[in-house]
Amino acid sequence: MDGGVDVLLLETVYDTLNAKAAIYALMEFFSKNPKDIPLMVSATISSSQTLLSKQDVFSFFVSIRHAPNLLALGLNCSLGPPFLGSFLDGLSTFVDVYTIFYPSAGLPDSKGNYPYTPELMAELVKEYAKRKWLNIVGGCCGTTPKHIQYIAEVVARYQPRKPKENNTLQLSGLKKLEIHSNSNLVFICDISELILKIISFSENRQFSEIFDEVYQELPREAKILFINIDALKFNYQEDFKSFFKTLSQHTKLGVFPLMLSSSRWHDLEHALENLQGKSIVDGASIEEEISEIRKKIEFLRKYGVAVSLKVQTSKENLQKKAKTLQKLYEILTKEIKVPPKEILFEFSLSEDLLFDNTLSAIKFIKTKFRYSSIIIRFVSSFQEKKLKLNILQNAGANLILMKPEHFEFRES
Repeated sequence: MDGGVDVLLLETVYDTLNAKAAIYALMEFFSKNPKDIPLMVSATISSSQTLLSKQDVFSFFVSIRHAPNLLALGLNCSLGPPFLGSFLDGLSTFVDVYTIFYPSAGLPDSKGNYPYTPELMAELVKEYAKRKWLNIVGGCCGTTPKHIQYIAEVVARYQPRKPKENNTLQLSGLKKLEIHSNSNLVFICDISELILKIISFSENRQFSEIFDEVYQELPREAKILFINIDALKFNYQEDFKSFFKTLSQHTKLGVFPLMLSSSRWHDLEHALENLQGKSIVDGASIEEEISEIRKKIEFLRKYGVAVSLKVQTSKENLQKKAKTLQKLYEILTKEIKVPPKEILFEFSLSEDLLFDNTLSAIKFIKTKFRYSSIIIRFVSSFQEKKLKLNILQNAGANLILMKPEHFEFRES
């Protein structure tokens, strides 16, 4: 850094946790040494069409989108230009920064010769440039100065891609999940008790086997999995690490993004250190002191999570609550730099809660903070569930958190 570097490049990423660790280190550095040095991140895809850590490339980019001063996202190396075309097509419309693309000249033969000549490689890249998928282009393994010359001459004839702003909430496990503000309700399934029940009857079983059983009992409508880390009751740090690392790579449960909650922040940190996807975390309650909320959110943002803030609407008048929400939102978006789409507000519904206040608060949030999402936490004693859920959805609520046994009320 002290030498005057112009751009940082985190490249040939095949393991998401490694990339997130590097980004965490950069955020720590920039917090102590404020610099506006652009960062580019480039992944490499295996023959299975995923990173070696099993995430697909779109989920990977969701997972690391919080990287500081992010200039470009893209692909390098891999099996050569033809193999990467379909991914570039998707990336060009998916990412909201520049794309970077510098493939290898194919796979070498037994003598170390690469199959794509400068002429052939330039012709292949030209097709992607014509479709306006590219911003930054180059070459990786097997390319020579002549390759770069030919590619530069070809792409100079075409207009570069124009990044588009994306205000959709994006989460990820092994696969990505996009939650639009006008979409149908997205169901979050609380699997904490289910996991605990299976573990209690499953002594000496591997976590992967436990996750197989959890998956079998998972309601088909679930799109996000909620875990209360406090309920896991592990005695050792290694148990938390193993649990979440195994979960994030499980071929069935690992597909789902997670929503996490914990009163023990060191346990939460163990979980986040071992999750490759982008999760939601119960960050704080707006009843807390602003300074305490700020401290929590600054900690969470180093892991790139979306943050959920609990809102209680029955303790004080709505006008005072609105002022608190407005002040907190400005701190999160302007000072901590949390994207508006990654701020969620959570309401719990029960018989004794003032429904009209909840409805008014949701309408206020969706009017003032249009890209933020609303989570409704389902409580079993809540009466007239279907009717009131429909009213709340029409007001702007777009996620609902329930236990598996409550999914009998899922029909709209």
